[in-house]
Amino acid sequence: MRYLITGRLREPCPLSPEEYFTLAVREWEMVLAWIARGKALGYGRLGTPTGGSVLLEAGSEGEARALARTLPFAPYADLTVSRVEPSENGQGASTRQRGAPSTRVVS
Repeated sequence: MRYLITGRLREPCPLSPEEYFTLAVREWEMVLAWIARGKALGYGRLGTPTGGSVLLEAGSEGEARALARTLPFAPYADLTVSRVEPSENGQGASTRQRGAPSTRVVS
């Protein structure tokens, strides 16, 4: 199953610019390793330097949530995990989940 992890740093961010950059590089390297192993399908920023997203292939929501908690920015961010389903026309994907809430906050 596919899950979309989205996160935004909490305000005010307690990280210095140096700490932020160090964590950004670590997170980027971690997600690139997930991509190389086929665990992540994509990674990107949300149009701001304080938000990001990862599209995961995971066996369960619990596994996706556990992976989200390992991200270097996780202790400083509000994270959500959403199951991604194929769109009704078979092209693309949707984060809408039938019969259940589509978004769960990672804690």
